[in-house]
Amino acid sequence: LAPLVAFNPRGGFAEPPPAPFEPLPPSSPKITSRASLAIAIGTAEPKMLTVGLYGDEAPKSVDLFRGLCAGTLDGGLTYRGSTGTRVEPDRAIVLGHLSAGSAQEIERSIDSTGYVRSTLVNLAEQYTNDDANALSHDRPGLVSMRKGGGEFEFVLTPKSNPSLDVNRVVIGEVIDSDSLALVRDLNTVPSRKPKAETEAYLAVAKASGDPRARVDQAWRPLQKIQIMSASVLPP
Repeated sequence: LAPLVAFNPRGGFAEPPPAPFEPLPPSSPKITSRASLAIAIGTAEPKMLTVGLYGDEAPKSVDLFRGLCAGTLDGGLTYRGSTGTRVEPDRAIVLGHLSAGSAQEIERSIDSTGYVRSTLVNLAEQYTNDDANALSHDRPGLVSMRKGGGEFEFVLTPKSNPSLDVNRVVIGEVIDSDSLALVRDLNTVPSRKPKAETEAYLAVAKASGDPRARVDQAWRPLQKIQIMSASVLPP
């Protein structure tokens, strides 16, 4: 049926008013592959986190994430057994911290005096990249990694947090309701809130080169969060 129009005595029939503008909902980038991670909080049974990955938007970061899920990287590096290190409520959940024994190695060399010198090497530094995209951390359930690579940890967004855009690149999203429920559960894990005196101590310790200052205790979860298994799902 034709839309109803109103009669205008001065000029015949008037056009109907335009419909109110409704912006289209944002569309997600193409999901090129999927991965699954079983995550345990404390002593509870693991729950599955299913992630859709944006291989066209962040190809090298996605390759690294897939390799860590599948355990196909050199040296058998894997997310299996890795832990969560940060729960900042409503802002960021950091997962995928590999143990020092698997993420680091010691390189030894002999200097000009014949002395054997040992250097601790972070294996993540082999995986730098130039991934960049215009995607923002603008909703819950997004997955991101450090911009420029060189780190194995990944972030889940419990809520919109565009401030993460500065240092991180979005590589995927959580793709089912059970996985989003798990993100909400992770967001409620109690964590160590930063204290002013602790921050002051860390600043001094970092300036003096104290190795203890490398471990940031702010927002450390007070319950263990562990990835029990991880895999790349078939197409």
